[in-house]
Amino acid sequence: ARHRQQVLVKMTEVRLSLAECLFCWSCQTPLEKAETLRLLAYLRTDTSSQADGKLEDVTLALLMALLYPLDVRLLDQEDSEESADKLPLLSDPTFLPALHREIVSAQNWANPGLKAVVQMAWALTLRSLSNYPAAPDFGDQCECDEAILDIAMEEDVFYFLTEAVVNTDTFHKEEYYV
Repeated sequence: ARHRQQVLVKMTEVRLSLAECLFCWSCQTPLEKAETLRLLAYLRTDTSSQADGKLEDVTLALLMALLYPLDVRLLDQEDSEESADKLPLLSDPTFLPALHREIVSAQNWANPGLKAVVQMAWALTLRSLSNYPAAPDFGDQCECDEAILDIAMEEDVFYFLTEAVVNTDTFHKEEYYV
């Protein structure tokens, strides 16, 4: 029984290390389309959370890793055209539409709160993109930002963020999460 517990602890540590590596990778280099869609698909099926409803550290790290490719603040820099080329979300013409289809699909998630967070982040990304003249024209998708945000709000996204994300101990320990 003791050996089994040690193996279980080691497996948990390895999973967390891998999730943290993916998070760091996502921070350093924007994830490509296939990587982002694979991460989204994994989070769609993730059922791991603590008994009190807080996200497990692995899931939190993976959620944060997914949010980085959606961050388009790089376009705030002076040379936003050059910055847009650095973002796979904008430089790959198939990335944004494919990601949009996945995020707005009616497919159920194992944890609806995770879906709500991703939808809210996506709505904010679309709104930001509609304000950048250097961003490619994704008019159809950008017009959906308010509807996507409404769906996230209906799923109590702020309650989930407060209870399942912000209330985790790890959230306040990891400086890149805040």
